[in-house]
Amino acid sequence: MPNYVQLDDNNLVVGINQTTGTIDAAHMIEIAEYDTTLLGKKYENGVFVDGPVVVLPSIITKIAFLDRMTDAEFIAIINAAKTDAEVELWKTRFDNATTIDLNDGSRVVAGFPMLVTKGLLTQERATKILTDPIQPNER
Repeated sequence: MPNYVQLDDNNLVVGINQTTGTIDAAHMIEIAEYDTTLLGKKYENGVFVDGPVVVLPSIITKIAFLDRMTDAEFIAIINAAKTDAEVELWKTRFDNATTIDLNDGSRVVAGFPMLVTKGLLTQERATKILTDPIQPNER
């Protein structure tokens, strides 16, 4: 059975196909073996080379950000915001954010050291909340 890679408009491999017959299309290149390691590679001058590194944005939804905290952690922040102006300011910024960019140094993210200093989060938890790999359901 013939095997083919499917190329996009930039000659990046976006699919691998095994067929019962031949395919005659410019975006389909026949390959000797079914090889999924070619996905994402670029087809240049008859050879497959590493494609561009795709960096996904570090933006997550607010609910995903909340889900990274325990209920006890966020309840502590809510309670502290009632008596502490700095925590209230952080929570107001969080409440008014549309999304959270974990890498942009936004005021929501930049406020985490203050939450640690005030004992509302441990440094370990703050680091975990901000650096855990982003899951597809968090976008």
